[in-house]
Amino acid sequence: MKLLNEMFESFKYSACRIETLPVYKIIGDEWNRYQLFINGEVREKYNSSGWSKMISDYKEMGKSVERIRVIPEELNSYLRFEIEACYVQNMIAGEKIKMIDKSKYEKLVTSITKGDYWIFDNDKVLYMQYDEDGAFLKSNLIKDDKVRKECIKFYNVLNEKTYEINDVLRKVRNSTIKLKK
Repeated sequence: MKLLNEMFESFKYSACRIETLPVYKIIGDEWNRYQLFINGEVREKYNSSGWSKMISDYKEMGKSVERIRVIPEELNSYLRFEIEACYVQNMIAGEKIKMIDKSKYEKLVTSITKGDYWIFDNDKVLYMQYDEDGAFLKSNLIKDDKVRKECIKFYNVLNEKTYEINDVLRKVRNSTIKLKK
């Protein structure tokens, strides 16, 4: 996480993320908040101010943070937690969050652009590696210029195919989207 933290400390105007996994088992605060969420604890207990504060600070500095979240047809409890508990709070702080259906993503992704990564200042690409359970392993700064440019181009292509998180929230809250039990 050291490299990711360094990238966040040094970016000048934009940080964009592609998230593809069904679960991110981030040890610590987020995972603890997820456990509270699935156990039905009140919303105030699983809110986090750290990330939201950082987003808000970046917004005040004129920097933007965005993410594209790949979602399957059926949402598991972790995705529901992200959408209902985390993303709403992050959007209020200023993060731009968009969704893309997994089926659309899979039609567009290539072997070069597959995976999770951050793009900083539309220039630096930081590939994020996780194990099969969604636990973070390491990050690598992409140095191959062709791969870096393909990832940036892919993010822009995906961004054109996304829809707003509010569409997903409406479906979740109206029970018109499938939820895995």
